[in-house]
Amino acid sequence: ELSKYLYCYSGTCSDEPVSYPEVSDYVMPAEMPIEGSFTDPRDGTVYPTVTIGMNVWFAKNLNYADSVKYPNLAGHSWCYNNDEMYCDKFGRLYDWAGALNLPEAYNDSALKRMEWYQGICPEGWHVSTAEEFSNIWQYSSPLVSYDWIYVARDANIWDNLKMTEHNNKTGFSAMPGGYRTENGEYKGVGQETTILVTGMVDAIVDDRSPSSNNLWRIKNTETNGFNEDGSKKRAASYIRCVKGG
Repeated sequence: ELSKYLYCYSGTCSDEPVSYPEVSDYVMPAEMPIEGSFTDPRDGTVYPTVTIGMNVWFAKNLNYADSVKYPNLAGHSWCYNNDEMYCDKFGRLYDWAGALNLPEAYNDSALKRMEWYQGICPEGWHVSTAEEFSNIWQYSSPLVSYDWIYVARDANIWDNLKMTEHNNKTGFSAMPGGYRTENGEYKGVGQETTILVTGMVDAIVDDRSPSSNNLWRIKNTETNGFNEDGSKKRAASYIRCVKGG
């Protein structure tokens, strides 16, 4: 049976139909994940990387805050609870304008839809798209479940992690850094995280207003812990960079 969805790699997306294998025929690649690292030349920060399906991801949330080089970052990125300790542990939280390196006015207005945006990611990388996040699920299905994206319980990062295996087999290493609301409140640390994505944002779909964006929410629940959601652009989420740009 044919189903249509987008495959994205290096900033190029294809909507050609693909055939999903039967569960009995599905074979997980021998090497999963393929791990590496990338040093951000802007500040020397080293990020672990992981190849999941066709995409190379940061396996850690972006933590970049130089508002001198990037004036659009000023006042648009934060550490959880304004505590640098959380930036060291989880990365930085960015609102829409900060994440995409845009003037503040874009937090309340639409932006021309593109396949991807470099945003505040290093050169050669871009802010993850909704399609690329969907590909993690498509690549992991049908033999695996949400627990393949969580770090292990013994990391003592998730509070009373409810997933049964949480083996992080994809290497995505989801971290419960919480989020920042549009009103400046910090919530969810230890229990969930939100990761900003581009793609469907600003398209005239789902009755989304120009001041709303898309994100993936990863929660500490027994089921359905990995899903697409939305928020105000002035709220702040984490960023995962994907190679290509």
